[in-house]
Amino acid sequence: MSPANAPRYRLLELATLGALCCLLLPSSRVEGQEPEPQARQGDDDGDGGSGPGTGLPDDIDPESVFGSDEFELPGSSWRTWWDLNQEFFLELRRHVQRPRQLYSNDGFFLGHGAKQQVTVGKHRPGLEDVRSEVLPFLLQTLRDERAVVVQEALLLAIARGARALPLEERLAYLEPLRAALADKNRAVARQALLAIGVLGNPEGAFVLAEVLANSPEGRRQVGDSEVPDALRAFAAFGLGWLGADTENEDVRRFVVHHLVRAAEEDRTPSRDVEVAAFVALGMVPLEDDGNELSEQSAPPPAASLTGQLAFCLDVVDDARRDRLSRAHAAGALGRLFGALEQDRREILKEAFATRLAKSLRRFTPDPIALRQSAAFALGWMGDADDDAIDRRIRAALAAVQETQGDRATRQLALLSLARVAATPGRGGREPVDRVARHILRQLARGKGDARPFAALAAGLLGHELRRTGASVPAALSRAVQAALDEHGSPAEAGAYCIALGLLGATEATETLEEQLDSGRQELRGYAALALGLLGALDAMLPIRAELERSAATPAHSERLAVALALLEDDETHQRLTRQLAASPSNSTREALWIALGRTGDVRAIEPLRAAIRGERATQSERALAAEALGRVVEPDELPWDALFVPGTNYRTAPATLFGRQGVLDSP
Repeated sequence: MSPANAPRYRLLELATLGALCCLLLPSSRVEGQEPEPQARQGDDDGDGGSGPGTGLPDDIDPESVFGSDEFELPGSSWRTWWDLNQEFFLELRRHVQRPRQLYSNDGFFLGHGAKQQVTVGKHRPGLEDVRSEVLPFLLQTLRDERAVVVQEALLLAIARGARALPLEERLAYLEPLRAALADKNRAVARQALLAIGVLGNPEGAFVLAEVLANSPEGRRQVGDSEVPDALRAFAAFGLGWLGADTENEDVRRFVVHHLVRAAEEDRTPSRDVEVAAFVALGMVPLEDDGNELSEQSAPPPAASLTGQLAFCLDVVDDARRDRLSRAHAAGALGRLFGALEQDRREILKEAFATRLAKSLRRFTPDPIALRQSAAFALGWMGDADDDAIDRRIRAALAAVQETQGDRATRQLALLSLARVAATPGRGGREPVDRVARHILRQLARGKGDARPFAALAAGLLGHELRRTGASVPAALSRAVQAALDEHGSPAEAGAYCIALGLLGATEATETLEEQLDSGRQELRGYAALALGLLGALDAMLPIRAELERSAATPAHSERLAVALALLEDDETHQRLTRQLAASPSNSTREALWIALGRTGDVRAIEPLRAAIRGERATQSERALAAEALGRVVEPDELPWDALFVPGTNYRTAPATLFGRQGVLDSP
């Protein structure tokens, strides 16, 4: 921190600690129980403390005591977490495509003051729109297309659109997708494998399984003597998507069988196949057989959810396995555990959560990748009641701030702690205020990226509490607003804006509008998103004006368009179309195509079709227009790639999972 910023951060710390004190908590520990014995070097029975009450004075830096084995990846920013997870919070389709009623007034928010009802028609594409106008166009364009990047986007657009059709009609679209597997350009083949999974017809499972297994039939499908590892990884991703989508339990067991076999047999140096298999496995929970977990009686992984959980736990425990395999097995374990009914979670939680909590102890021998995934997975297991195991889960997650030198582990643990505290157990949500206090400590005293992640944790806690009708500690929004007022950089302040939107902090609207008016460009975009999340209809006009004057700033234009969609501005489609016609910048037009697709408006079909066929458009523009068209016509509430996000440790991932050509960065 520069000396110039020090006074501002001191003000932030005082303001945040003042909000923290408003919680009136008697103890500085996250939990109210007696502190557990501290870990000693070489003592594997300690759990590393219980959060802020680990015995270190506040002015001691834990990293100076415990050391740091921190490493950074391109995905370490809070913005990466938000970009991957935002769809779960924005719910754009609910705003754009469903019939709704808006309430506008002169200076009041929804639910307050005099209201004027405005009726807005829905703009969801109809089945006939997709069947007669979109899919034939996409198929013909694919047959004529030579540009690889456009072909990739068309393949997924076809699969996304065909999902609107009855299952038996989708079979007709399997063949053009399968034909693309033998394309000499492997990027096209990778997208075809994903598209077969997204299409969701069970016949596609056989194709994907053969490619994944590198069988003679799989080699024939891809037209090579060996199936490259990257293609096998994408076949696993496609299988996972198909298995998650189908309600046929036999198909799901078939998928799980082939994923487990790939995870067990893959010994390629890249680990792409093994990691992809575990990510996909976490997406396909089987039916729960209701059995107890036992080493002697654990069923095969493809037999039941209990078998899947036991298999993943065995991999986590196997120190001989590659660190990436163990890490992504832990991620799959957490996601699968979240599929259990609550009564079953309570029965099985002790065995699974206790093992993952060991990865967060101070002197754990587990690799960093596994620690990160353990922090992630525990967020799916714990809840907010007073059971002993849940107290230990919360204590383990809170203690990470002092016991782990790896920044990513600390960030993920803080987000998981917020999720756990917002999850009702059998006895309510006793520790919400304690967890809120812990988060506020990180917001006040954290270093570097700790403050933005603490703000996001506060936002996540508030969002989940509001979603279930629970009250949100008022100190959270006050502290985040204080952080926004005293922010040190626009990049950091964007997280505070998003957090205020997630918290539902309508009292911060004026502050956000000030940022929209005077902040730097990046900050203005996040302020607009926050206002959209808050439903601040009075911000619609200034956001419209900002969109009109930001034609040269691609990412900013997209955020503004999404904000207007959240506010259910019925003119967003027309504004974007006008800007596309007027903009001389290729990069700006590319961003506007993305924004047009994200609005999900059926009226976007015609301009998108024209852009895909446009002679003067760049290949990149045409590809983005094809991706946008697929997004408009897919019937699902969330875009296809959102299914890969929950529970996935993108911080420790091969390029096929998270990278320029990874499944989480695909068109």
